[in-house]
Parts: sequence; C-alpha cells; structure tokens
Amino acid sequence: LGETSSSFPGGSLKAEANAWDLVGLGIWPLGNNFSVFGKLGFYNAELKLSGIASGKKTTTDLTYGIGGQYDFNRNLGLRLEWQRYSGVKAPDVAGTSGGDTDIDVLAVGALWKF
Repeated sequence: LGETSSSFPGGSLKAEANAWDLVGLGIWPLGNNFSVFGKLGFYNAELKLSGIASGKKTTTDLTYGIGGQYDFNRNLGLRLEWQRYSGVKAPDVAGTSGGDTDIDVLAVGALWKF
C-alpha cells in the first residue's frame, strides 16, 4: 500500500503498510467496449512504524471499491479503479492506542485476458 516518512527536530518517523486481499468482482457491460464494476471482499494488512516510535499491527477487515474498464479488443483492456481498505489499525505506541484509518488506493492497470 505504500510508505510515508516525516522528519522533525528530535527524530523521524516512517510508516509502511502492505496488504493482500480476496475480493469478488461484479461487472456490468455498458456497450461500446465500456463496463463498470464493483469489488467487495476481505483484506489482511500490516502497518509498521519505525523511527522515534516503532511497532507493527495486523488488521483483517472489509475492502470494497468501484471502477471502470475499456476493452481495446477481446484480450486487452484498461482499468481505472478506486479501492478502500477500511479500519487499518495503527500500532500501539507508548501505552496509547494507535487508532485506525481508512486507506484509499487509486489505480490504473492493463488487463490481459486469455
């Protein structure tokens, strides 16, 4: 899912998140080689902190998204999609709860069907 870092007087902090998911995809053709789709499933994510605070936390929760697809021909397509990983938990640091956040992913991809 990515990483981010921040530097400030007295230290720095880096957060790195990765996930795997299992989703179902419902596709609705619109005609003229265009279609839209919805995604729904579950994910397992790990969020790691390093630097002035460190720790890691694993979350399993719901993921969902929407997107569009254009098929150039029978085998080649292009997709634009948005997907949300809801409730990704942050590690507990210094005895306080890290809370949780939603992570949104915007992706463009090529699709090869065989």
